[in-house]
Amino acid sequence: MAEQKKARIDPALILLSGVSVLSFLLFYFSDFLRPGGAYKLGWYETWADQGAYMDMINGIRQGTLGHFNYPILYPLLGFLGSFFTKNDPLVLVNLLCFVSVIVLSFKVFEKYFSREASLVTALMLVMFLTGMFTIPWTTSLTTLFLAYVFYAFACKKFDLVHYILAGSCAGFAFATRIGDFLPVGAAAAVYFLSGFMKERKLAPVIWGLVSCAVIIAADLAVNYAFSGNLLGNYLANVGKAGFNVEAIPYKFYGYFIDPLKFHNENHPFSIPLLRHAFLFVLAPLGIYFLLREKKMRPEFYFAGAVLAGWAVIYLPFVAVTGFTLRNLSLHYSKMLFPILAFLSIYAIKRALESGKAKPVIIYFSALVLITGIFLHEFKFEQVNIRGRAELLEGQERKPWDGWKSSETQKPGMECVVELEKQKTINRVIIESRGKGETYPAEIAVYTRGAGSEWKRIQIIGFSSKGEVYDIIFEAMSVKAVKFVIEKENPGRLWAINNIYVFSGKH
Repeated sequence: MAEQKKARIDPALILLSGVSVLSFLLFYFSDFLRPGGAYKLGWYETWADQGAYMDMINGIRQGTLGHFNYPILYPLLGFLGSFFTKNDPLVLVNLLCFVSVIVLSFKVFEKYFSREASLVTALMLVMFLTGMFTIPWTTSLTTLFLAYVFYAFACKKFDLVHYILAGSCAGFAFATRIGDFLPVGAAAAVYFLSGFMKERKLAPVIWGLVSCAVIIAADLAVNYAFSGNLLGNYLANVGKAGFNVEAIPYKFYGYFIDPLKFHNENHPFSIPLLRHAFLFVLAPLGIYFLLREKKMRPEFYFAGAVLAGWAVIYLPFVAVTGFTLRNLSLHYSKMLFPILAFLSIYAIKRALESGKAKPVIIYFSALVLITGIFLHEFKFEQVNIRGRAELLEGQERKPWDGWKSSETQKPGMECVVELEKQKTINRVIIESRGKGETYPAEIAVYTRGAGSEWKRIQIIGFSSKGEVYDIIFEAMSVKAVKFVIEKENPGRLWAINNIYVFSGKH
């Protein structure tokens, strides 16, 4: 009787897992912000998000959810992890997520590329992603959920277990980051539809949808029980940060290409996405090749649904911008990395297989042309209001000689600047020079469009040298700007010698 062959573990998976673990440990233990590094609790005591996770983990020990500033799943896993790594309760969760994402991505790549190319691409993902997983972020979980759905879709795992797991991933994404339900849910929807079109079996799809619905219902019940709100406190807190559709072109350019151009951001940590992983510049070309091939249309729909879902949630979000890169906001995009890597390598594969240079030449020519047009047309130029009095309403084009308060500084005192025409602006500099410290200690900024109400803006960049305030915010269409004192400064008047507005052409 022939002796049965023993199942062997794929040596590529051993290699990939080992490299992933070692890379994670190197990044983690060389980071001075980790717990036990420069500070006892590390990022849990110095960073707001990580401190909020720890607050919830500690709250779970007391039968509460602390201040409950985030959805429950990530802190709950951190609570379980605290039994193994007390000082950093989320480190094991992050490590398992990271290794799983890399392995699942490799299994996806193997379905489309050679074994060698798949391994090299997965190793590139290790380089791109490690630093985004060692620091605790809820995006580590949702990246794993999306990676699993991508694996089930690419490997055509159209059976009941995988339908349930994919549906669960969408539900768990909701219980981790409510907004991430959109890209993960879009991925699961394309997976369900592809499976149904191939197998013509509705029951497994229904079970997948039920598993998603049950998890979301359980999360809503927890939210309501601990906050009195079905969506918990998280969505309300995120809503306060703000969303701005109007500024998307500038935000996109700053986040992906150059944060200095529109956000005056020159911090060394502010590395945009394409500088972090320039390979992804080929991803749009990969989408084009997918669209061209009929047999790859499901992959086109899958990638398109995920990218569109992410864009709808994140591009308007005030935290996704060139200025927040210094706060490592690049992690908001890490769930896209496996898909962007697939698209980029697929573009290379198809370009080589076709032997035709024309599509590649056209693509890069279009890229250069579009970038050139964007840089030429979307400009913010400094306007000196003292020297350009025509921008001020009611000044009859006479030189503006500044403004001075009639009484000493107190909270609520305001100065309003009306523009003759509504303009798109993203930066204001106020000069309050003179004797007797005529500049305020703290100010808030409000804007309004024509006929609209005053709205306090979310300042994304602020610097003050006493008499000079430099305020950066997301580009918006403005008719008037109001500056309001927030802190009392008794015995001091408030004078404004000049205001510089950075106004866009459009």
